[in-house]
Amino acid sequence: MKILKHLIAFALTLGISSMAAAAVPPPPVNQNIGIPDTVFALQGPAVCNNCHGGNAPTGVPVDPTLNEDRHHKKIGEPIDGQPDFPPFRDADGDGVVDTTFTCYNCHILDFNPDTGRQELRQNFRNCMNCHAWEPGATSVHHKTERAQQGNCFQCHGGIVRGLDVDTLEGKMPDINNPGETVPVRITDYSTSMITPWRSGKPDGDDRIVNSAGTSPGNCNFCHNTADGNSPLFLNDDGTYSGGTPESFTLKDGTTTMINIFTNMENHHGTGFADEGKCFWCHTPNQLGGSVKDEIKSCQRCHDIDTLHNIEFDAVGDGIQPGQEEAYFGHIGNVANCWGCHGNNKSEASLTVQSADSDLGSPSSATSAIIPTLSSLSTQSIPNGTDTVITATGTSFANTVRVTPRNGEPYDHTYTSKVMLVDRETESTTIIEPTSIDSTTLTFTVPATMPTGSYDVVIQKAFQHTNPLNLVITPSMVTSHSFVYTPYGSLVVLIGTGFTDSMNMYGVAGGKTEFVDQNGNPPVRMYLWKDNFIVAHFSEDPESVTVTNIYGEETFTLDKME
Repeated sequence: MKILKHLIAFALTLGISSMAAAAVPPPPVNQNIGIPDTVFALQGPAVCNNCHGGNAPTGVPVDPTLNEDRHHKKIGEPIDGQPDFPPFRDADGDGVVDTTFTCYNCHILDFNPDTGRQELRQNFRNCMNCHAWEPGATSVHHKTERAQQGNCFQCHGGIVRGLDVDTLEGKMPDINNPGETVPVRITDYSTSMITPWRSGKPDGDDRIVNSAGTSPGNCNFCHNTADGNSPLFLNDDGTYSGGTPESFTLKDGTTTMINIFTNMENHHGTGFADEGKCFWCHTPNQLGGSVKDEIKSCQRCHDIDTLHNIEFDAVGDGIQPGQEEAYFGHIGNVANCWGCHGNNKSEASLTVQSADSDLGSPSSATSAIIPTLSSLSTQSIPNGTDTVITATGTSFANTVRVTPRNGEPYDHTYTSKVMLVDRETESTTIIEPTSIDSTTLTFTVPATMPTGSYDVVIQKAFQHTNPLNLVITPSMVTSHSFVYTPYGSLVVLIGTGFTDSMNMYGVAGGKTEFVDQNGNPPVRMYLWKDNFIVAHFSEDPESVTVTNIYGEETFTLDKME
C-alpha cells in the first residue's frame, strides 16, 4: 500500500497533519487539490489572512504582495468600487465623493495629547471595513471581472472549466490561442444507471452508506460535510459557523483549519444566485423539479475531460489509474470510480482495492492528468535580471501507453510549458522549462519582462494548472547619486524605480524610509518621486538606503562641492 505507507511516514517524520488527517474515506473530500471547498461567510481579519497574510494554503492563487502594499499602490488610482469602495469616500469632507484614492480614504489621523502628535487610528486592518459579506450576497472573490465573465478556470485551473455568459455554454481555454476559449465537449448519449447524480440518485449503491448518509453514484458521496449537514448558520453574537473543520497546509509548511461545506452551499456561497444567475448552473427544467439529466448541466464546468483526469500525486511517483490509494482523486482507485458511477443494479459493489493490487491499469495514465501548481520558489522578483524560478506541484509530466490501431504500442510523455499572463493586459508569454519532472519544474523569467503582476500557469496539452501570482517589481537604479555641499548636506538621487512615496514618508507602517549609513533620517525630505529624491541631512552621508514598498537599495554618494 505504497501511498498509505508514505503518508504515515511523512506525518510521523514531519509532525504535520495535512494529509494524515485527511478524510479517508470521505466525506469531506480530501483537500489536496484546488481551492478549498468552503464559503466566505466565516470572514474576519484572521480568516482573510489565512490566504492574504503572505502564507496562503498551497496552490491558492493569491497575490503574494504584502496586503498593505497592495492597498498602498492604489494611491492615485480611480475609486471604481472593484471589488469594494473604501470606508471614507469623501475624505476631505467637501460633500463631493472622491474619484481617486488618497491616504485619507482609508486612514484617519487623530491628535494624541499625550504625545503631541497626529497618530493613525488603528481601524484599518479590519478587512470587514470594506469587504463585509452577508450569506446570499456575492463574495468579494466572485465580484471580480474574471468570475463575472464566467472565467472560472482563471482561478480554479483545469479542475473547473468556465461558462459563456451569453450562450450559457461551457467554455475552456484554447491551447492554440492563449487568451481565447473554445466550447466544452459534452457527451450526447443518454443517461444510464452509471450516470452520476449531484445527490439523491434513486438507484445509487445503497449497499454502501457513508457518515453523511450518502451512497456511491452521487457527487455528494465525497463532496460533503462529514455528517451531510452542519449548515452555515448565524450565531447570536453575529458570527457565522458550520461545516466540517479540515486541516490545510500553508506555504511555510504549517497548517491551519478551514471549514468545509456541502456541495450545494459551496456553489450557492458564490452569491451568483443572489444576482439572478441561477441558470448558470440550473436549466429551467431542473428548477421545475426534474433532475434526471442535471449532470449534463454540471458538465458545462465539470466535463468528462476534467473529471477523468483529476488525481493527487500523493508521493510524487507518478499516477497510475487504478493503482493508487483510494479517495485522493477520481481515477486512482476503482473505489473512486464507484463513488461517482455506483449503482444498486450491478451484481456487487466496487470497494477499496490495495494500491499493490494487480487489478488496476497495468500502465500509467491514459491521458494528460490535470497538473496542479502548489508553490513557486519566489513570487516577487526585480525586473532587469534573468531570474530562475522553481515551481512545485503535481503531474507536470506524465507518460501514457499508446496502442495504435495498426502498429506497436509506444510510450508518450506529456510535458508542460509555462505561461506568464499579464493580469492587466491579459497578454501571454510562453516560457519553455529548463528542467521538468512530475513534481518540479524550473524556468527562467527573462530580464526583459516588464514590471507588473502576472499569473503563472503551467499548461500540459489541453490541461492547465491553477495560477499562482508573480510580481515583477521595478528595480531601483540611479544615474546620479550625490551630496551637494554648497547647499549644506543636500542629497540628490536621480534614476528610476524609487516609486512615488512622498505621501507615505514618515507615516508609521508606510514602508518608506530614507536613511544614511548610520540609520539617520534626513532633517527634511523635499521630494520623493519615482525618478527623483531630494533630502537635506545634518551631515554629509557617505551612502543612503532607500526603502519603498518593493524593497530596499543602498547607493554610494559622490560629493559635489
